[in-house]
Amino acid sequence: MFYATFPEEIYDRSGEKISREQLVRGNIVEITGNGIMAESYPGQYHGITKMQVVEEGNPADADQYQYVIDQIYQEPDPSLPPELSISYTTDLAAVCIAATNGGYEWSYTDENGMRQSVTVDGSHILDWEELMDASIQKPTEMVLWFSEDPVTVTAQRWTVAAWHAEKLESETLESEAVETVQSEEGWHLTAEPGYVYLIKANWDNGQREFGFYTPAE
Repeated sequence: MFYATFPEEIYDRSGEKISREQLVRGNIVEITGNGIMAESYPGQYHGITKMQVVEEGNPADADQYQYVIDQIYQEPDPSLPPELSISYTTDLAAVCIAATNGGYEWSYTDENGMRQSVTVDGSHILDWEELMDASIQKPTEMVLWFSEDPVTVTAQRWTVAAWHAEKLESETLESEAVETVQSEEGWHLTAEPGYVYLIKANWDNGQREFGFYTPAE
């Protein structure tokens, strides 16, 4: 079992394009994707490009698996901001990693219908003791998979040498902007070896920082 994102291309048995809302419990679908799954349990399959209904099925077909879903599925905690997974392909493998989480500001409605706000101050990314390692040997396109689609995404980078510096000086703090591009597949950026990357995502409910680094060649 795995979590899957809905693609833009969803078709019924006759090949007519339909919306995700037109899928019904019990449908058996054929899934087409890039094969990249996050290292989580259950697995998360973000790279799906197409779904097609191959059998209509009926609700009873799905009922036999309900106990499995009940064991592993939990409703998202509205008090917590979204997470970020990053997928990319090297000459040796298709990789999916979880970005390191930084500070955030987040608003939500609690179980009593009251609006709540949470702020978790984060240090500068060059002060983070640990960062997720994304090992690449050349400029590589990466896809940013957020558990909830953000409104905007920006990225900055610093050299790995700056991260390892004993003291952050003004010249150390100077960053370089990295272009982010949105597509139907998700948000994209091109990473190069030897940098620390800071991702800032904004939602209607707040914002969050994420980070990873690419070891020097």
